[in-house]
Amino acid sequence: MVTGVGCVSPLGPDFESTWSAAAAGRSGPGSVTRFDTSGYACRIAAHCDDDLTPAGVPPKELRRMDRCMQLALHASQEALAHAALEVDDDNRDRVGVAIGTGIGGLQTLLHNEHVLLEKGPRRVSPFTIPMAIGNMPSGVVSLYQGLRGPNLCHVSACATRPSCGLPRSFSAPDPSKARGRQPRRLRRLHRRQRARARRRG
Repeated sequence: MVTGVGCVSPLGPDFESTWSAAAAGRSGPGSVTRFDTSGYACRIAAHCDDDLTPAGVPPKELRRMDRCMQLALHASQEALAHAALEVDDDNRDRVGVAIGTGIGGLQTLLHNEHVLLEKGPRRVSPFTIPMAIGNMPSGVVSLYQGLRGPNLCHVSACATRPSCGLPRSFSAPDPSKARGRQPRRLRRLHRRQRARARRRG
């Protein structure tokens, strides 16, 4: 059951504008405006053109966030507000975050590669890795929303969205009560691997 929705998309900076544009049949892709496309055969993309600043983040911390982290935090704030979910000490350990990504902070990686090649390794930001790794969007959401439940990052290329499963607001079950089952084929494979290891060993 979905109880709250937040969205940043090529159709708009929030759920309402995205839904209205989709319902009106408007297409999201358009001309790339965030970097120079000279020399590129393809000059269109489906990206968010809006400059969004998540609420409650100091300017110093914003500079240490890749754009993908800022967009994830912005969307999560809308989702929590839409769900009217109040996070407090009674429930924060039971509220988790699951965010899928295709690659993480690509903008940060490309910028610092350019710095490395042009200015040398001493000028590369020490925050390059923390800003670029794929699980940082879910990390900053849990940090700034005060969520201490399960924190998951799904990265499986074009299958990332199905891998995340259907959202159930932001509420996760008690970690102590959570259960998981491997597919039967995978369990058989693991049994064969353990048997071979015992024979070798």
